Amino acid sequence: MANDIHRRRNQRDAKDSIHSDSKFKSTSAPPTHGRYRKHTIQPDPKTSAEHLMRRRKARRKARLFLFIMALVIIIVPVSIYSACRRLDENQSKSPSKFSEKNLYSVSDLDSAGKILPNGPLKGKVIFLDAGHGGTDNGCAYPQSDPLYLEKDYNLEITAAVQAELEKLGATVVLTRTDDSWISLYARAAMVHVYCIDYWIRSGNSTLSDEFLLRMREEMEATIQTNTDQIENNSMGPMVGSGFSEDMIQLLEAEYEMDDFLFLSIHNNWNSNTDLHGTQVYYVVDQSIIDSETRLISNDSYYQHPDYILRDPYYGRDGEKNAVLAQTMYDAITQAEPALITNTPQIVEDNFAVLREHGIPSVMLELTFVSNPGDRDLLDDPAVIASMSEGIADGCVNYFSS
Repeated sequence: MANDIHRRRNQRDAKDSIHSDSKFKSTSAPPTHGRYRKHTIQPDPKTSAEHLMRRRKARRKARLFLFIMALVIIIVPVSIYSACRRLDENQSKSPSKFSEKNLYSVSDLDSAGKILPNGPLKGKVIFLDAGHGGTDNGCAYPQSDPLYLEKDYNLEITAAVQAELEKLGATVVLTRTDDSWISLYARAAMVHVYCIDYWIRSGNSTLSDEFLLRMREEMEATIQTNTDQIENNSMGPMVGSGFSEDMIQLLEAEYEMDDFLFLSIHNNWNSNTDLHGTQVYYVVDQSIIDSETRLISNDSYYQHPDYILRDPYYGRDGEKNAVLAQTMYDAITQAEPALITNTPQIVEDNFAVLREHGIPSVMLELTFVSNPGDRDLLDDPAVIASMSEGIADGCVNYFSS
């Protein structure tokens, strides 16, 4: 039994020497059997070197990955920001294509900012051009110390016509809204700019955006220059007789704008003070060609070296303008019989504001400021109202025909 006790004590001491946390634990080698066998394997120097190399490669790859990720985090936002800046710059340079706000943009709002009603002119665009303005009085009576200035009556009537047209749902575009002088070519350029904006927004044009934006830039330059002088290409692509290839493309596209009209509002003058009433002027190819031929031969203004002489142009739908002229005269005089004229009712002629774009257009010479009876009509608010209603009726009748 003593031997058994001694054997158990030796086994306990051996077990404690292996598992004890004491600093006095045995330093004797662990057994070489069972789970402790792996502690007896000595590391291979060659294997350790390869392991170290792999760890170094892994660290280099990790550092390279982190470096690339840092570049991506920095570069991508900068690239996006730069792209947005370029887009903003392009928008500011090409407002017709990208901007939602533009002076000549298509709108469903009237002059007071209210939604246009669903009337017979809904979807129609009508340009109203109040003739003269600023330093250009137009007709005046008496001429020495005038009490009647055509430019003022033109603007007053234009505002009244605008109100009537908007009641019927039309979108109205004004070339002049105050007593400012606007050149004839700037007025025509406004029509082109509006049409270009309309095409780009609606996509209803076969002309390329590049062409449209280039032409828009040239027309904007004409508006900003605002002069009827030939020098320094101030008339842009509209200078000279006939039409350039660029202008022909633009005109032919505008001929298709069946929902657009251009009305130039004027009052007349003649040394024969018996003449009275409304006359309506319009252009056809032959009236333009005949007029230009005479002017080039007789007027030094048209012999300027910057004035470009081109072949006569044939391609305008003069019949459409003639129909519009007669329709407007009939409607105006029906609304206000006092405006029935003792002169030709409609007249072919050559006016830049009618000639230099492709929209169906007429010039309304509503009264003769030189006639005493017509001057009385201009002073009568009821006549101005009926005159304006007649012009609006003429637009409805034209689009209905």
